Amino acid sequence: MEFSLILSYLPYALITNFTPGPNNILALNSTKIYGFSKSKNILLGICTGFSIIMLLCGLICVYIGEMNSEYLYIMRYIGAIYICWLAWHILISKPNSEIKDNEKSSFFYGFITQFINIKVILYGTVSISTFVLPYTQSSVVIFIFVAGMSILGAVAALTWALAGSLFQSFLNKYYKIFNFVMALILLKSAFDLIY
Repeated sequence: MEFSLILSYLPYALITNFTPGPNNILALNSTKIYGFSKSKNILLGICTGFSIIMLLCGLICVYIGEMNSEYLYIMRYIGAIYICWLAWHILISKPNSEIKDNEKSSFFYGFITQFINIKVILYGTVSISTFVLPYTQSSVVIFIFVAGMSILGAVAALTWALAGSLFQSFLNKYYKIFNFVMALILLKSAFDLIY
């Protein structure tokens, strides 16, 4: 994989993993409501489910990529469109000040939410099919990439869990500036992907 490709992927990966999304909000709310100690099961569920989704995305992308090489070319543009869509939604999003007191703190709840979290599924599919498969079909490289995505996803969820209310108050106060900068960075990633 070329170094310039990694530089294009990194902003997309960091923004996708570290901006507010289902996993990060769930981790934040759980630790804010139950504390870190009582939230360790749900955090483990989030991280485990995320890793399994990344592995499944890798297997599916390789299988589809072997069936039709046109898929890889098309996915590059679909990936760029998805990144632009994500940039738009980050730009227009507003802070969520409501905390749901009924969130569960079980491993199963954290695990199962990954299978209905379209952001995670799209992130895995887009990342692998647009940033890896056009350049290599090596199982070792794909596995390393999947492991890296899994680690990054876990670090993001744990960061939100540990930093919880501190980040929430900062993002609520400066959300317009933060969202604008994140959207611009994502648009650059989308542009780099297709050119």
